[in-house]
Amino acid sequence: MLAQVQFKKKDPKEFKPLAIEQAKQIKVETILDEITKRVFHDTYLCPLHNEKSGSLKVYRNNNTWYCFGCCKGGSVIDLVMKHYDMSLSDAVTWLVGGLG
Repeated sequence: MLAQVQFKKKDPKEFKPLAIEQAKQIKVETILDEITKRVFHDTYLCPLHNEKSGSLKVYRNNNTWYCFGCCKGGSVIDLVMKHYDMSLSDAVTWLVGGLG
Protein backbone atom coordinates (compact mmCIF):
# COMPACT_ATOMS: atom_id res chain seq x y z
CA MET A 1 0.00 0.00 0.00
CA LEU A 2 1.26 3.49 -0.77
CA ALA A 3 2.27 5.65 2.18
CA GLN A 4 0.59 8.95 2.92
CA VAL A 5 3.02 11.82 2.48
CA GLN A 6 2.91 15.18 4.26
CA PHE A 7 3.97 18.18 2.16
CA LYS A 8 5.19 21.60 3.18
CA LYS A 9 4.07 24.73 1.35
CA LYS A 10 6.54 25.52 -1.39
CA ASP A 11 7.38 28.72 -3.12
CA PRO A 12 6.00 28.44 -6.70
CA LYS A 13 9.41 29.61 -7.96
CA GLU A 14 10.96 26.41 -6.56
CA PHE A 15 8.63 24.16 -8.57
CA LYS A 16 10.34 22.85 -11.69
CA PRO A 17 8.11 22.52 -14.79
CA LEU A 18 10.27 19.66 -16.07
CA ALA A 19 8.99 17.58 -13.16
CA ILE A 20 5.51 17.67 -14.74
CA GLU A 21 6.84 15.94 -17.84
CA GLN A 22 8.58 13.34 -15.66
CA ALA A 23 5.36 12.70 -13.75
CA LYS A 24 3.36 12.30 -16.96
CA GLN A 25 5.69 9.48 -18.00
CA ILE A 26 4.44 7.31 -15.12
CA LYS A 27 1.76 4.96 -16.42
CA VAL A 28 -1.80 5.57 -15.22
CA GLU A 29 -2.09 1.81 -14.72
CA THR A 30 0.75 1.88 -12.17
CA ILE A 31 -1.27 4.16 -9.91
CA LEU A 32 -4.59 2.43 -10.54
CA ASP A 33 -3.13 -0.99 -9.74
CA GLU A 34 -2.16 0.39 -6.31
CA ILE A 35 -5.44 2.10 -5.41
CA THR A 36 -8.22 0.05 -7.03
CA LYS A 37 -9.14 -3.19 -8.70
CA ARG A 38 -8.66 -4.03 -12.37
CA VAL A 39 -11.86 -5.52 -13.80
CA PHE A 40 -10.73 -6.21 -17.34
CA HIS A 41 -7.72 -5.51 -19.56
CA ASP A 42 -8.01 -1.67 -19.57
CA THR A 43 -10.99 -1.25 -17.23
CA TYR A 44 -10.93 -0.51 -13.50
CA LEU A 45 -13.29 0.22 -10.66
CA CYS A 46 -13.24 4.00 -10.34
CA PRO A 47 -11.56 5.07 -7.08
CA LEU A 48 -13.45 8.39 -7.16
CA HIS A 49 -16.90 6.89 -6.53
CA ASN A 50 -18.45 3.64 -5.30
CA GLU A 51 -19.29 1.07 -7.94
CA LYS A 52 -19.50 -2.68 -8.43
CA SER A 53 -18.67 -2.89 -12.12
CA GLY A 54 -15.77 -1.08 -13.76
CA SER A 55 -16.45 2.18 -15.54
CA LEU A 56 -12.95 3.66 -15.64
CA LYS A 57 -11.17 3.12 -18.97
CA VAL A 58 -7.42 3.54 -19.47
CA TYR A 59 -6.21 4.76 -22.85
CA ARG A 60 -2.68 3.43 -23.18
CA ASN A 61 -1.89 5.22 -26.43
CA ASN A 62 -1.85 8.61 -24.68
CA ASN A 63 -1.58 7.49 -21.01
CA THR A 64 -4.93 8.98 -19.96
CA TRP A 65 -8.06 7.72 -18.22
CA TYR A 66 -11.79 8.46 -18.27
CA CYS A 67 -14.57 7.29 -15.97
CA PHE A 68 -17.92 6.92 -17.68
CA GLY A 69 -19.62 6.75 -14.28
CA CYS A 70 -18.55 10.09 -12.80
CA CYS A 71 -17.53 11.74 -16.11
CA LYS A 72 -14.01 12.61 -14.94
CA GLY A 73 -10.72 11.90 -16.62
CA GLY A 74 -7.28 13.17 -17.45
CA SER A 75 -3.62 12.36 -16.98
CA VAL A 76 -1.87 10.45 -14.21
CA ILE A 77 -1.38 13.78 -12.44
CA ASP A 78 -5.13 14.48 -12.52
CA LEU A 79 -5.83 11.04 -11.07
CA VAL A 80 -3.48 11.58 -8.13
CA MET A 81 -4.80 15.10 -7.54
CA LYS A 82 -8.43 13.91 -7.47
CA HIS A 83 -7.92 10.68 -5.52
CA TYR A 84 -5.61 12.06 -2.82
CA ASP A 85 -7.06 15.62 -2.86
CA MET A 86 -3.65 17.16 -3.62
CA SER A 87 -2.53 20.33 -5.32
CA LEU A 88 -0.71 20.13 -8.65
CA SER A 89 2.72 20.70 -7.10
CA ASP A 90 2.11 18.11 -4.35
CA ALA A 91 0.85 15.52 -6.86
CA VAL A 92 3.86 16.01 -9.14
CA THR A 93 6.26 15.88 -6.19
CA TRP A 94 4.58 12.71 -4.93
CA LEU A 95 4.70 11.03 -8.36
CA VAL A 96 8.28 11.97 -9.22
CA GLY A 97 9.74 11.57 -5.74
CA GLY A 98 7.63 8.89 -4.14
CA LEU A 99 6.54 6.44 -6.79
CA GLY A 100 8.43 7.28 -9.96
